[in-house]
Amino acid sequence: MADYAVMIVDDEKIIRDGLQEAINWEKFGFYIAATASDGVEAIEKFRAVRPDIIIMDIKMPEMDGLAALEQIKEENSDTEVVLLSGYEEFSYAKSGIRLGAFDYILKIKVFQELDAVLERLRKHLDEKRKQSSSFMQFQQLKNNYLFLRFIRGKTPTGITFSNQDTLYSVVSIWMDEEKLEAGERIAQSIEDLPHVMGAENQYIHIILFQEGNRFETHLQQISKGIEAIERCLKHEFHGTRYAMGIGAVKPTVADLPDSFREAMKTVDYLRCLKDGQATMIYTEWVDAAPSTFDLNDTHEGWINWVYSGDAERLLAWISDLFKQAYMAKDMTLKDMKTICIQVLLQFVSAMRSAKKSCNDDSNFIEELKDYDSLHELESYMIDRCKRLCELIHDNIQMQKNISITLVKEYIDQFYTSPLSLSGVAEHFHFSSGYLSLQFKEYTGKNFTQYIINKRLNRSCELLTGTTLQIYKIAAEVGYTDEKHFTKLFIRHFDMNPREYRMKHQAKHKNS
Repeated sequence: MADYAVMIVDDEKIIRDGLQEAINWEKFGFYIAATASDGVEAIEKFRAVRPDIIIMDIKMPEMDGLAALEQIKEENSDTEVVLLSGYEEFSYAKSGIRLGAFDYILKIKVFQELDAVLERLRKHLDEKRKQSSSFMQFQQLKNNYLFLRFIRGKTPTGITFSNQDTLYSVVSIWMDEEKLEAGERIAQSIEDLPHVMGAENQYIHIILFQEGNRFETHLQQISKGIEAIERCLKHEFHGTRYAMGIGAVKPTVADLPDSFREAMKTVDYLRCLKDGQATMIYTEWVDAAPSTFDLNDTHEGWINWVYSGDAERLLAWISDLFKQAYMAKDMTLKDMKTICIQVLLQFVSAMRSAKKSCNDDSNFIEELKDYDSLHELESYMIDRCKRLCELIHDNIQMQKNISITLVKEYIDQFYTSPLSLSGVAEHFHFSSGYLSLQFKEYTGKNFTQYIINKRLNRSCELLTGTTLQIYKIAAEVGYTDEKHFTKLFIRHFDMNPREYRMKHQAKHKNS
């Protein structure tokens, strides 16, 4: 089983490719997560991928391996680095060991010696993981004891506050699967904020403290903590669904059980929202929500309309809901406000998923309190949902353009390599059909024709600017079969490559 991620860093493509192909990484429980061609790119990929192991050349342009090693170790000392060096870099390799490298290998012997180094690395990482797991279990038991004392309304022995006036609140997080390391990662993300943490199964609970009785300062602290936690969840546990609830601010330890119950009530409410995405709300938002009401019973597609920004269908559905409310004797204004909260919460979630802000997420809760009739409430909802749909729709279009721009840039860089529509689609997590349609809409050419044009245009530059033989030019632009290359060239320019070269050389002489 491939447990550990590896990144290969070398400015020579032949070395990067050779290491990927020649080593049986799976045998050691490793997999290649990324490659980089210099130290600067290595730092960027390291931050994005967080590999367990880095195999890195010492001598590289932009930033050498030692400088990259030093920065990587500063940011994450647990990442293991194996340096590759030449004979003339032997003294640098020893410096790398002092900087924290696991080992070094002479490049000339890399394919003979790397297996043994990887075997040692595997044993070393397994042992670290075992020790880390035991420590985390011990730390979790300790944290749970402190947390349980607090939420029973008692201050644990040994904990004192310098200021008698202290405010408290509980943050509860649910994750869709139990992750032992999640508590430690979250604790690290908010280490500059006073807190106590507890964990059970898929829940993580955090008590945030604020010495002094300034309510506004405590709310700022909560917001700061939530932002740090969300960054941690999105970065460290990408793809994991979560829900987060915040209990009301309390002035004494004795009130903490109430804040805990409120936080859990909010989390469980969020979990019960069908197809709910990662989101966070405060306990006050749930107070009016009837537990038996399920909006999905009215139409299962409404959440999709929110996430796609489909204003026409969503607004028609909302109008229909209000028509039913006008006719129904048992449907109160409070019930409709609850429906509005659930719809607008999905917009909050959709905007967060798109990494967009819809101003103050909680603003609509206060706004809804001001409406005393169904007509006023309907006008508000139609107007607000229309504007939010426009924002989401515009963002979707922008993201499509950004994504296809990245695909085009990728093809422009690697067009001489064997590229297939399915391979590029998989690389960018698209379906082949979607990529084909979007790429043609963006460039005006289909995927295959775009690559052929890039290759043939480059071949024209080589025909007129160099004396390379035709078969070498064909290979240079990505064709191993000279006959196939010539056939494509004739189809495109109505002449073969030699005729094209002669014609343009004659033009150059005449000019």
